[in-house]
Formats: sequence, structure tokens, C-alpha cells
Amino acid sequence: MVQFWDSIQDDFIPWIEAQHMFWVASAPLGGGGHVNLSPKGLRGAFHVVDNKRVWYEDFTGSGSETIAHIREPGNGRVTVMLCSFEGPPRIMRLFCKGSVHEFGSAEYEELVPPETRRPGLRAAIVLDILQCQTSCGYAVPLYQFVAQRPTLLNWCANLAEKDIQYDAENQGHAPSQFGEKGLKAYWAKMNLKSLDGLPTGLTAHESGVTPTHAESSDEWGKGYRAVKPGEGNGAGKKEEEGNKGQVAVARKEGLGGAELVRLLLAFVMGLAVAAAYSSMADMAGHVSFGDTAVSS
Repeated sequence: MVQFWDSIQDDFIPWIEAQHMFWVASAPLGGGGHVNLSPKGLRGAFHVVDNKRVWYEDFTGSGSETIAHIREPGNGRVTVMLCSFEGPPRIMRLFCKGSVHEFGSAEYEELVPPETRRPGLRAAIVLDILQCQTSCGYAVPLYQFVAQRPTLLNWCANLAEKDIQYDAENQGHAPSQFGEKGLKAYWAKMNLKSLDGLPTGLTAHESGVTPTHAESSDEWGKGYRAVKPGEGNGAGKKEEEGNKGQVAVARKEGLGGAELVRLLLAFVMGLAVAAAYSSMADMAGHVSFGDTAVSS
């Protein structure tokens, strides 16, 4: 049954923090604009400050719809959705008013200091909760979590390295100057307008701050380890071939004991049927009339 609160109930907070994924929805004020819906992952990217405020780590992407909608005058509306893929069913929606603290700002530095920052973290999106809703989630399927992908973090780390190199080789350059192939160049090219032409107001590429981050961990880089179900974060088989390693783990873990037993039984039954069919074929092809054998 659907229920509403004006804040997150204490009992929900551990469940929220245990989710591996959440969705963010926003839209422009104009009725003809695009309604945006973005899936978000990466371990620990969603943070609960208290019952009335949450924030999430906004990583570099090909678009910046949410930021544009939040910063549109008179807008700022954001809905976050989480749902259970295992255990008791539940859907939660957080109806919020958002604010953006982008790379290079004091608020950003406070929320994500360099020692905990991951590559490509473009902004911190702070959401003040207007209403919390839960509903049954009975139609949401059951899924088994395999691993977070390291692809985005690896890609962003590579771009950030180009910015670090540019700043080291061009010390004292103007804040508005940056390398052609780094994170800042990507932000300037891809993240300044929404699909409907709304300005994002992003100025991170002109901040003059070098996009540094913490050292690689089990989430990305050479130390990446795909998390196996039941083992918790940071454990599992080391990925050596990008997403191919994740697919292999998923396939391996997807074949549980019950599935293996069913496959073996089906195989044995298939052998029995084949043997019976072969015996019947021999009888039909070699029929005996007394002492005389007639073959077909």
C-alpha cells in the first residue's frame, strides 16, 4: 500500500544505503521539453545526510540534463527512485528540490575531499526532501547483483591524467585555459546545454583547479575486483579484460546448484530417451517370422 511522509523514516535509511542503484528524474518547466531519467550506480555514490536531506555524486557523462533542470529559474524539481531487487519488495520515491555544487566550488571540496574523490566526479547534487513515498513493488523482478562496472572510472581517470599533465607543463596558465583531450575539454564540449538548449551554468572547466582524485582502489584501475554476490563490496574475481570479466562472473554465478541439478537430470533423461528410440528403431528394421529374418 502506498504511504507518504514529509521526511525519510529512520527505518528506511539502512535499506537506502544498501542499494546498488538509484534513478534520478527531472524535467524542464516547458511542457514540450524532454523528461529525463538517469540510472545511477557506483558504490557509495548516494549519501543520506539526515531525514530531510540527501546528496549524490554526479559523475561525468555525455549529458547534464539534471543540472540544467535544477538550475532553470523556478525549477529545481528532482525525483529519486530506489527499489528492492532482492528481499521484501519496495519502491521508494523521494520528491526533492535540488542544488548543484560543481567541481572547483568550496561546497564540492567539503563534500568530496581529494582523499575520497573518485575520477570524473563532476558535481555534488544536494537534494532537500519535500516528500517521501513508498509503494509495494510487487511487480519488480528479483535480480542478483554481480558487480559495479569500472569502465566509467577508468575512462575518467585517463582523461583526468591528461589535465594533470597539461597543468604540470603549463604552470601559471589562465584558469580558462585547459588541454584539448582532458576532462575539462569534455565538460566544455558536452555538458554546457541540455537537450532542449537550457544552459547548465557549469563553469568547472574554467575553475583553474586540477581534477585530481584518490588513488585507484578495488573499484577501478589495476586493483579492480568484481564483487561476487554474498561476498560484499571489494571481494571477488579480479577483472583482467574489462567488461568481458564481468560477463564471465555473471554467467558463472548465474548457474546455481539447483540449475546444475536440473541440467544433469535433463541430460540423463535425454540419454534414456535416445536409447529407447534406438532400440525401437532396431526392432522395426529387423522383424523375425519364425526362422526367417526379414530386414527392411
